[in-house]
Amino acid sequence: MSLKLVGKEIGKGVRSYAYKNYIIFFRYVDDVFQVVKITEGHRDIENLFDNFDNK
Repeated sequence: MSLKLVGKEIGKGVRSYAYKNYIIFFRYVDDVFQVVKITEGHRDIENLFDNFDNK
C-alpha cells in the first residue's frame, strides 16, 4: 500500500494523504497517530473543515 501526499498542512498539524478515491486527514498528537477524517476525494474539502476544531 502506498500513500501519496495531497496537500500541505490544514489547520493545526492536520495533514492529508490520498489513497485510491479517498483523502485521509490525520495528525500526530505527541507520539499518537490520530485519524481526523476520511472522505471521498471529490468532496469540497474546505467546506468539510469550516467548523473543524483545531485543538
